[in-house]
Amino acid sequence: MNDELVGAVVYAARKLHWTRKEIGDLTPAQFSEIVEELYYQEAVERYELLKMFSLFLAVIHNAPIPKQHPKIKQPEDFIKLEEPMRREEALKKKAKENRPNIQMPKYKLAKMED
Repeated sequence: MNDELVGAVVYAARKLHWTRKEIGDLTPAQFSEIVEELYYQEAVERYELLKMFSLFLAVIHNAPIPKQHPKIKQPEDFIKLEEPMRREEALKKKAKENRPNIQMPKYKLAKMED
């Protein structure tokens, strides 16, 4: 087994408290989906935690007398975050961003006559 697969098995076993046999009973597709979902859910939890932390930083910064900090800061000023996405959503977003902007010609094509 390669290191990446071993890491995924250990990660799933640790997070789900499953044995190697329980993990081994899964098909590769099922195992892959479970590991991807675990990564996604952890990313969502981390995102929410960082969002709260940046809000906390903004509250601390904005609490003193306004003369000391004339500029009021928003949570986004401390930590720039992108909301986590599942793989399918990320691929769709990336494809949409990379899609060329093709414009059709404004003139009409001449009809071909017999």
